[in-house]
Amino acid sequence: MFLPIFELGPSWLVKGIIASILGILYFIYTREAAPLRKIPGPFLASITKLWVVNKQRGFKRPLVDMELHRTYGSIVRVAPNEVMVSSPKAFRTIYGAGSHFKKGEWYIGTGDCGWSGPDNLDLLSEQNMEKYRAQRRGIGPAYTESYMRDIESNIDAIVAKNIGIMHQRAGQSVDLDIFFNMFASDCLSMATFSKAKNLVELNKADESIHFIHRIWKYMHLAGYFPNFHRFVSWCTHSTSLGWLKHTIQLLSPSMDGRDRTSKTSSLPPEHVFAFPIKHIQQRMAERDDKLTSPTDELSTDIAARLLQLQAEKGQLSDKWIMGMCMTNYGAGVETIGITIGAFVNNIVTHGCQERIHQEIDSGRRAGILSTPPKLREMKDHLPYLSACLSESQRLHPVIGMPLVRIVPDGGCELEGRVLPAGTTVGLNPWVFARDKSLYGEDADIWRPERWLEYSPEKLKHLETYNITFGTGARSCPGKYLAQAIYTKMIPMVLSDFEWSFSNPDAEKVLQCTFSVRYIKLMMEWKVRQETTKTG
Repeated sequence: MFLPIFELGPSWLVKGIIASILGILYFIYTREAAPLRKIPGPFLASITKLWVVNKQRGFKRPLVDMELHRTYGSIVRVAPNEVMVSSPKAFRTIYGAGSHFKKGEWYIGTGDCGWSGPDNLDLLSEQNMEKYRAQRRGIGPAYTESYMRDIESNIDAIVAKNIGIMHQRAGQSVDLDIFFNMFASDCLSMATFSKAKNLVELNKADESIHFIHRIWKYMHLAGYFPNFHRFVSWCTHSTSLGWLKHTIQLLSPSMDGRDRTSKTSSLPPEHVFAFPIKHIQQRMAERDDKLTSPTDELSTDIAARLLQLQAEKGQLSDKWIMGMCMTNYGAGVETIGITIGAFVNNIVTHGCQERIHQEIDSGRRAGILSTPPKLREMKDHLPYLSACLSESQRLHPVIGMPLVRIVPDGGCELEGRVLPAGTTVGLNPWVFARDKSLYGEDADIWRPERWLEYSPEKLKHLETYNITFGTGARSCPGKYLAQAIYTKMIPMVLSDFEWSFSNPDAEKVLQCTFSVRYIKLMMEWKVRQETTKTG
């Protein structure tokens, strides 16, 4: 009647006992035997990465990480095999020149896992440094500070046009982040193709802006589960799992298995990347049909420069050019929009508008400020405005989660702790920007005057720790393009207008999905009297 357990096979009880034993052993290992066991941090974080994933899905990662460092110090364990650090020395070790720390697995979740082929260009997720360096060398001349002068008139034209539209719509209440995303998209379209999307004129954000916000909600979590993301990517490229592919597309429209970097990609007009793909395909078709020589200067913009470099040096493939034109939108719009939105919020919140208006008006009367400002005019002739921008970028970096890297072979020592090879380690820009050894005891507060008080030597020293556009070999190639746009936009939106909150008592809600933006922060502007007098 009672059969031996071995004849019955493993029962639920036996399985439960085995699972319990394995769980206890895992718990003992991660807490008492793992190499990271002595690094302080939340209890649950030492047991499972689900702790940090749960914090991530709350979209408040910058605030979480600042509190963690206040509680535990300069090094914190946030997962069984991941730590955060924050100090100038740790920064130099991880991201400095000659560093052998490679990007962590988290970045796998931002790419397509190789489905676009080996000739794909994805600078954010690319792990092959030889290929990455070749791509950077190939596209580099189209993004230099000197080339920005060549396309400056393109940017000036759309900035002036959109400022004119803002005059007509004075008193309008806008979502600050969405509005400046629209403005940035118009500017990047002119810089890239000499054609504007005219989103500000249409008074409507196109699908590309909303899409980028949506896809990052997936990617900033998918990075913690790289194998899951690989599976999702495989499903979207599999013809045998149509129902699953369709479901994934509904959840994440970017996962449609379509190679957008093909010269023959056919996308509907409402597709998020239809604009850049359409225009670069037209340029390539003209080249292939030999209607014009690739080196003929039919237009002066980034797309034309990339095609010219391809003809002259032969380093750039069509897929690289297509991928880079799309990157201008996928990364540039968000970076510029967040930078200007955070800046406007900060100068209104801290009562800096009046002094900025006085400085701009003085520059105009002295004849040293153009309309729109020329490149470097803001930096050279508007010191207080420039200081406010530096302070805003310091306290509200675009990126709000650690830039994770992998400890190389041989391990390393950070903050007095030995980390074995393979450990994931990163520094959160929001935490590092408040480092008191760099910015003083008042590093937590808004005080733009600090940038006017620092000596040239101090400013040069701080620049080595500036991660606004990344750092080292993985710095952002679009740095000068973004700067060219927002150093023209910022003086113009302050020169002509006075900004205020539509509802001063409304709660300001931050959302971090890798980048950090304000959600539904409503603001409005009115035309300044000084502008009316001099306009």
